[in-house]
Amino acid sequence: MKRVLVVVSILLSGTAFCQQKLDVQAHRGGMALVPENTIPAMLNAVKLGAKTLELDVVISGDGKVVVSHDGYMSAAFMTKPDGTEITKEEEKTLSLFQMPFDSISRYQSGIKTHAMFPKQLKLKTHKPLLSDLIDSVEAYVKANKLKPVYYNIETKCSPIGDGKYNPAPSVFVQTMMDVIDQKGIKKRVIIQSFDVRTLKILHQTEPEVKLSLLVQGKLN
Repeated sequence: MKRVLVVVSILLSGTAFCQQKLDVQAHRGGMALVPENTIPAMLNAVKLGAKTLELDVVISGDGKVVVSHDGYMSAAFMTKPDGTEITKEEEKTLSLFQMPFDSISRYQSGIKTHAMFPKQLKLKTHKPLLSDLIDSVEAYVKANKLKPVYYNIETKCSPIGDGKYNPAPSVFVQTMMDVIDQKGIKKRVIIQSFDVRTLKILHQTEPEVKLSLLVQGKLN
């Protein structure tokens, strides 16, 4: 029995995004090389030629859009502000939705060796704001006279996480889209999610935004 991940893309308009012959995407910014979902990872991915940056976002306790795959501080690669390790037993108690961004940014990523990626670059970094990540990438692209990159953003939202790890879907979507609109990258964004609720809201409120439904199942 193999587990498979199927990406169902719902393209709402014909754009340059789907005209590319080969779309090289950096998953979480290329997490095997540089700590996942961090600004250094994204810049390294662009440097290596990635056309699309795949990343995940959550909402902090003070309503900021934070780039993170998990809604909590993972024991696999995050460390506490004082440098001590996070235990597996306590990781899910460290909900990002219950912390202001100022507290989130004090937790360290990139110091602890990732068991899955032992050759990953060691550096002290942290979970960034989506706005800061976009600013850094866009500045790097401009400075190096590169073609604009695309962003494949997953909303880390789920019914079982409501109120604990994420706000209501409508709040999540509005908060995220406020940043995307402010940065002027809407035409270079695709929003993906396992949570169909966020995609339905986007389909109704942002019909020009490209959407991708993520589903997971078993293959016999």
